[in-house]
Amino acid sequence: MTNAGRSPVGPKAPEPDCPDSEPRQPKPRRRPGPKPQGGENLTVAPVNVLGIPKQQAERLPQSIAREGLRKIRAAPASGRLPERFFTGRMKGIRIFCLSLFVRKTERNAMNEKYVVNLRDVAIYHADNPFGSCSEKKLLQRGEMVLSEVNLSVAPGEFVYLIGRVGSGKSSLLKTLYAEMQLLTGKGYVAGFDLRRLRRKDIPYLRRRIGIVFQDYQLLTDRNVFMNLYYVMKATGWKREQEIRERIDRVLGLVELGSKSYKMPFELSGGEQQRLVIARALLNDPQVLLADEPTGNLDPVTADGIMQLFQKIASQGCAVVMSTHNTALIENYPARAVLFSKGKTREVDLKAELA
Repeated sequence: MTNAGRSPVGPKAPEPDCPDSEPRQPKPRRRPGPKPQGGENLTVAPVNVLGIPKQQAERLPQSIAREGLRKIRAAPASGRLPERFFTGRMKGIRIFCLSLFVRKTERNAMNEKYVVNLRDVAIYHADNPFGSCSEKKLLQRGEMVLSEVNLSVAPGEFVYLIGRVGSGKSSLLKTLYAEMQLLTGKGYVAGFDLRRLRRKDIPYLRRRIGIVFQDYQLLTDRNVFMNLYYVMKATGWKREQEIRERIDRVLGLVELGSKSYKMPFELSGGEQQRLVIARALLNDPQVLLADEPTGNLDPVTADGIMQLFQKIASQGCAVVMSTHNTALIENYPARAVLFSKGKTREVDLKAELA
């Protein structure tokens, strides 16, 4: 048989005049040179303040790497990392990853120390927060209400926000419970980063905080028990026995245990405010945010609400309360932050009220 019409078996031989016909030679692998003796290295590039070669340092975020190395070198000698960690191949990546770990550890420690922590924050009024607009567009369209806000609140601490009407107290509280978006600065509330908060994360943030509104916002067609029951169902509670036990506990705390069957319109103003406080305490919050909780109450009723807030703070829940009632502040002194001319500053209440 002949092989006519059949394709040749095996690869076709290259033509002699084809430029690719020459076989390619593998590239030689680079081998590391001999290690320097006596701690000397004459071939390494100049070293910068980070302690790593300059060419390598230029490829790292300086602020991040510097922060990590400062913490590492401040450690005692027994806990210091081996010198080879900062030399050899991939040293830049190791330093970068370690610095990220150090920074995350510091942030977690700060969040454990404070339930509210704001640094260099500016508060803006903007339409459609957490919408499709970018932060840059929101900054351009929004109106700045406060600037250079620095506030830290520890667990169990009571803090007043004082100032005139329209000074920005309510805007700051709305930023803390994510009704207004934080656009500049750093802000952490109950372990959540407000700058990275997404719309779908807001319900989980509000499960860790309690909100006391001035206008109550109760379900007028449901009794006291059902007002609390629906909130617990909406926030993920499943077992009926646990729901009823928790409702009984918070109603006993606000002294409404005997009025669980009453409708909101059958309660006095002080009792409705106590019901709102009970609703805010259902999920055992880390911080309670109260916006003018005594603004619509008579002095005697307001005094009872303040005693309740102090009781809550003594049990480890921080309370941040906005008010312009100086009489209450005199009777229940605590730490105070003054809002004035678009700025905030901590004040000594005794000196201010003298």
